Amino acid sequence: MKRWFVPRPVFFKREFNRTWPFLVGFTVTGTIITKFSLGLTGTIHYSLEEGKRGGEWVYSWVNGFRVLIWVKEIY
Repeated sequence: MKRWFVPRPVFFKREFNRTWPFLVGFTVTGTIITKFSLGLTGTIHYSLEEGKRGGEWVYSWVNGFRVLIWVKEIY
């Protein structure tokens, strides 16, 4: 029985060689946008030393997002 030629691997290799710069560009751009947009949410990073001093987690609205922040004192 004769084996049929399958064009898919050839097609995907050729298309990847042609479009990889766009894929890398979209990945880098998406990463930068995600990093900057998460930086604008105003999240506060928690450290173990703050936990030893006392305080509590509180939900708050920051820039239209509901975020969980660490607060030492509530006024």
